[in-house]
Amino acid sequence: MGGKLAKKIDLDGDLLHQGMQLPSKKKMEKRTLGTVEVTAVGVDYSSRTKARAAADTGVFELMVQIKSTIKVEIQLGGASEPHTFGPFKTEDLGEILDIGALDLTAS
Repeated sequence: MGGKLAKKIDLDGDLLHQGMQLPSKKKMEKRTLGTVEVTAVGVDYSSRTKARAAADTGVFELMVQIKSTIKVEIQLGGASEPHTFGPFKTEDLGEILDIGALDLTAS
């Protein structure tokens, strides 16, 4: 069952988000935004789950139905239409799906 870690875990840091794929600081465009609302929309089931993204990093967490397909909508404060990404296949019970950095300028 033993596996190798790509990098050492910082036990004093944020344990939930370690290993996440975040864009490099050089590639991140710094903008001041109001609220950033994230919605997971079920593609093969009828449900919507909402959360707020952290204003400084854009990191968000959602709990959605296991072994299904979702799309992710990002609604920036004041914008009329959301940015839509996906579809994404969700994992099994207790597993975390890291969808990586989403490019809001490309959607």
